[in-house]
Amino acid sequence: NNLLVNNNCNVNKCTICLLIVMYVFFYLCFYSSGTKMKTLIQFVFCLITVLKMTGAVEIIYAQVGQTVALNAKQASVNSYFYWTFGLQDGPQVAWMNPHGGKQFASEEIWKNKLSMPLNSLTITNIQEENFGDFFCKVTKITKVISVTHFRVVKVSVDVTVPSPVMPGERVTLTCKTSQEPPKIFWIGPLGEKMTTNQGTYTMTAESQHSGEWTCVVDQTNKFTILVAVADISAPTYQYTSINSPFKVPVSIKPTNFVQQIIQKIKKIEWHFVPKASSSQSQETLFRISGNDQMREELDQRNMEFKNFTKEGEVSLYKEKAEVEDRGNYNCSVTLRNGFMMSSTVQVEVLQILPSPGVELISGHQLNLSCSIGAPLLPGLHVKWFHPKKSTLLNADPPSDHLIIPKVSTDDSGTWRCALLQNDTQLTSAEITLKIDPLLSAWMVVTICSAAVILILLLVVGFVLCQRRRQRSRHIRHRLCQCKHPKPKGFYKT
Repeated sequence: NNLLVNNNCNVNKCTICLLIVMYVFFYLCFYSSGTKMKTLIQFVFCLITVLKMTGAVEIIYAQVGQTVALNAKQASVNSYFYWTFGLQDGPQVAWMNPHGGKQFASEEIWKNKLSMPLNSLTITNIQEENFGDFFCKVTKITKVISVTHFRVVKVSVDVTVPSPVMPGERVTLTCKTSQEPPKIFWIGPLGEKMTTNQGTYTMTAESQHSGEWTCVVDQTNKFTILVAVADISAPTYQYTSINSPFKVPVSIKPTNFVQQIIQKIKKIEWHFVPKASSSQSQETLFRISGNDQMREELDQRNMEFKNFTKEGEVSLYKEKAEVEDRGNYNCSVTLRNGFMMSSTVQVEVLQILPSPGVELISGHQLNLSCSIGAPLLPGLHVKWFHPKKSTLLNADPPSDHLIIPKVSTDDSGTWRCALLQNDTQLTSAEITLKIDPLLSAWMVVTICSAAVILILLLVVGFVLCQRRRQRSRHIRHRLCQCKHPKPKGFYKT
């Protein structure tokens, strides 16, 4: 049972010797004399004892700079631990007595690298000269209890092209060990297993290759290396509203390599396809060279392009979104090696549509629609927020369409609808309603004013009529002053 320590163990050469000796032993059983037979049996038992103490070689794989722990077998109380390097009787690097006393090698290659927690030897920040064979001999007084053999093997993991890697470049990953190579394979950032040629894997870099690559040595030992492939990052959908600023977020990644990636960009182009367009014709918004020496601002649509911020953004901005901004925005980045990175963002602008309008008289019906101009995608829903005094304060309509049969003055104020994905608010839009009472103050003033004017007109008319009658009567008296006036005509004298 002591021949194998764990799954990382290789069979010791002594095991082969044991098989040879056993073969010779059984062969000589039939042909040797009694004395020779007795000597041979004693030799075999001694060899078995040595093998039990020595055991198999425990292989430990490590990279330069890592911390390695060599775990010796559990020992009984009052045991001494002696650690040697290179050979079993080679130079001693550490020892520990039953009372906790410890001592470590003073050579420069071991300085500040060794420690002994419990039964193990820990090597910190291991370097080239620290790889090799280690032996742990456990004794009790003068009796050797066990000898454990460790072999620390160096693993070298490398990539031919340093980060950031441009898409389209040929990249080779290598994973090698300092001794006869065991089974080695690579696992990509997405978890896929790659077939290798003795630990070497070659690929044409693409965005899905960006991330942490894992070299697996002898099934269980894993070593990682980062491959950062340049790419542009953008959401598939971007939601805003007519009450909010407009932004189409696109950024260069990885962000910690932005400045190096910028030097390898030839040009950036922004294109737009309006949502309301029936022809789906593409409009060019901006065309800019990588070093910003050439900038064409074509159909800007009142948008602003901020070129290469320190966070790697190449986004579009606008002070306030409009319904006409709905559509697909495509950002393409052309590298100097001819490879093009492209990403499309579908922008949806939320608005509240009131019918018949935002100014109504109490008692009228009002329809409110919270719309992005198309049916909502699965997982999206609308939540309404009413004025504090609204009669629909406790209503929670499940739809993006809200009907108020009879509005009242309490419904005046700000109405807001929020577009949610699960419990996360994406954007919100709002309008302000003005609801006048059925007889408003102005209406009362108008009616009263009209009544006063009418009364004044009647009074003025009556006065004028009276004055006219009096005037007519006065003129008649002035023309006829006789007591007995005669009718007009000719009289006989």
